[in-house]
Amino acid sequence: MKPRLQAFILEDSEDDLRFLLRGFQRHAPDVAFMAFHRAKLLLAELEKIKADEHGVYPHFILLDLNLPDANGFDVLEQIRRGVETMAIPVLVLTTSISQKEIMKAYRMKANAFLSKPQDLTEFDEVTKTISTFWFGLASLPRA
Repeated sequence: MKPRLQAFILEDSEDDLRFLLRGFQRHAPDVAFMAFHRAKLLLAELEKIKADEHGVYPHFILLDLNLPDANGFDVLEQIRRGVETMAIPVLVLTTSISQKEIMKAYRMKANAFLSKPQDLTEFDEVTKTISTFWFGLASLPRA
């Protein structure tokens, strides 16, 4: 039997998070999602996993760049700096469509850069596409 996948979502907007979780529940019901509203909480969870010899890292991280307590690029940098976390696929999902930010995200080894959907239908389509590719077709690293 295939082990259950675990994914982290860092999203400060309660509405966007609700739309994402609703879509993932529909399109990726076998994936366990852990949501964080603040960067420091996600980073603390990664540190907690590192300290636990039986800790299991997430198989996937969905990262908003515009956060109240941190710059999303700083979070991405910290994830990529860790030996244990550098291979975790990180998808940036943000309101920005700036070429400068898109290039920066890819230079910092983001696996994809997606613009945030504008309505519920678009959120559903994005979660369906992510679920089909990342949780269905792609081989994700195991902790």
